[in-house]
Amino acid sequence: MSAPAHYKSKTLATWIAVIGGSLGLHRFYLKGFGDVWGWLHAPPALAGLYGVQRMNEFGQDDRLAWALIRCSAPCWPPRCWPPSSTA
Repeated sequence: MSAPAHYKSKTLATWIAVIGGSLGLHRFYLKGFGDVWGWLHAPPALAGLYGVQRMNEFGQDDRLAWALIRCSAPCWPPRCWPPSSTA
């Protein structure tokens, strides 16, 4: 069994995922910039951020803002979506 040529720290990858996981930064650390799944993280996350910006600007009645925020849900950790109705 041979050791990998470049060691990647799983601890560092976990912290990168906590901080920038919705943008796929942990995938780029582990696999490099050629990782397709890493690039697929960014569009829904950025759409959700744009939806939040639209909601701040136009208010809660903006249907496009709600749709953009909703499409970013796959980027969130499973415990965050769907939001629980118990308070």
